[in-house]
Amino acid sequence: MTGTTELTVRIGAALEPLDVAGDEQPATALRALVAAHPHERVELTVRDPSAAIEQVAHAAGFEPVYRHVSVRGSLAAVRRPSPRPLTFRRWEEVGRRGVLALLDALWRGRPGPTGLPAAGELERFLDLARGRDGAPDTSLWRVAYRAGEPAGLSLGLALDERSGALLYLGLLEGLRGQRLGAALHAEALWLMRSRGLVRYQDGTAEDNLPMRRIFARAGCEPRGTVVLLVRPAPGGGEPAPKPAVRRLPLGAHVSLLRKVPWGGGVHGFA
Repeated sequence: MTGTTELTVRIGAALEPLDVAGDEQPATALRALVAAHPHERVELTVRDPSAAIEQVAHAAGFEPVYRHVSVRGSLAAVRRPSPRPLTFRRWEEVGRRGVLALLDALWRGRPGPTGLPAAGELERFLDLARGRDGAPDTSLWRVAYRAGEPAGLSLGLALDERSGALLYLGLLEGLRGQRLGAALHAEALWLMRSRGLVRYQDGTAEDNLPMRRIFARAGCEPRGTVVLLVRPAPGGGEPAPKPAVRRLPLGAHVSLLRKVPWGGGVHGFA
């Protein structure tokens, strides 16, 4: 293993780059990182990882949690969707309890895409959305309804004045296969475009073919692979992360985009 590899490490709410170089330094750096945080969950995000990096991470106690195809797309030509089979409510209308119940239903009571319970995953979404003042920007978050019943949600985020990201997009299992996933995605893109954003980034599991088809129809281009490796907290307890009072650096969000078919199932968004 030669050259320089840039890794991103998350411990609690802190997300920082970890630069390693040379043949031995990755293994040394990761062992030192784990030793310095023996009682905490440590996450390692790697873009386009080599087999050697994954082997080093495994030797240090890390296991893969998700492997995403990263995509980018333009919002310049996005128009208001028509027809609109879904209706939408804002975060403020639904509230934490309502969004949490929906996430739990989306994941059928199982852990979320990064292996945390629904409450922990929601705290991470809110953490990613926090501005410099510490308040989360949920202005691009929407809960979708079909015939008056909850159907899914999209969690958009403005990274800067021109760029956005989708932190999460999900549709309840019983509504998949009806092209409602494409409708939900189109609404999320329109919401970002109406905010004045002109490009966005996203990602999904490599084997989530329905979501990848939605990306292709939306004109998104693949931008490599992002892998999340986790060294769990000893004992298996995974507390919800505490909020961070700073915006994460541009590009960090894509490592946490999660439309992952958790528990072996594939989300059918098409």
